[in-house]
Amino acid sequence: MKKMFGQILILASVLALADQTTKWVAVRHLETPVSLVGDIFMLEYTENTGMAFGLPMPYGILLFGSIFLLILIGFIAKKELDLRKLTARLAVALVMGGALGNIIDRIVNGYVIDFIKIWKWPNFNVADIFITAGILLIIIFYAKIRNDEQRRN
Repeated sequence: MKKMFGQILILASVLALADQTTKWVAVRHLETPVSLVGDIFMLEYTENTGMAFGLPMPYGILLFGSIFLLILIGFIAKKELDLRKLTARLAVALVMGGALGNIIDRIVNGYVIDFIKIWKWPNFNVADIFITAGILLIIIFYAKIRNDEQRRN
């Protein structure tokens, strides 16, 4: 189990690094918005001091809550998911890597860098994509990746 969780942490770290790299590029090259598909799909630098969708929340609560949730995800994953399954490890690594990428932003900058804009949706970033993809994997494959051994005991 420790080896599998180690794999998750390594992949999550690589994903957080990938997220931070995209944000570094956005900071340096998105002084003005770049239209990729008219007003439907753009790259536009923004600073999100709030939580999801920019909803306001005090910084300390947001940072503490984010770190707490990251740790909680690890504990829940170990208990509820069969981490021997690649899909489970990938899903957890995506969620943890995305969360870690955004936590790094909050600690270093005091805000999260967002730069992907799709139509009227609030701007988001690669870390948000990782989190969403990981959650979707868990939802779609939950019946196949849940920890049935834990439930039987």
